[in-house]
Amino acid sequence: MVDAVGGPVADLSLRVLRPHGRFVSYGLLSGLPVTVRPEDLLFRGITMTGFWLPERLSRLTPGEVGDVMARAAAQLADGTIEVPEAETFDLSNVRAAVLHSRKAGHLSKAVLVS
Repeated sequence: MVDAVGGPVADLSLRVLRPHGRFVSYGLLSGLPVTVRPEDLLFRGITMTGFWLPERLSRLTPGEVGDVMARAAAQLADGTIEVPEAETFDLSNVRAAVLHSRKAGHLSKAVLVS
């Protein structure tokens, strides 16, 4: 799971992340930190990492940044990089969304809609 928001959104995302899932934080749009419960790391085997894209890109020349962006766009266009589809669930069916998120082997994200 990737998260750019932080705060309560990230906290809830961590709670529904399947066991042994990976959480990548790359922003704090909410201005609030991600709260990690030790039991998620210890007993559910959640792995967390983070990166700050502007810092990474600052190590590159403008030409290198352009090359990276062009390669990413080309790989998205030709299907080399696939963006997992989202499965939508009605807001009244939160239970099904959580069960979907915890199912082993799937790559789609559960999105609640009203």
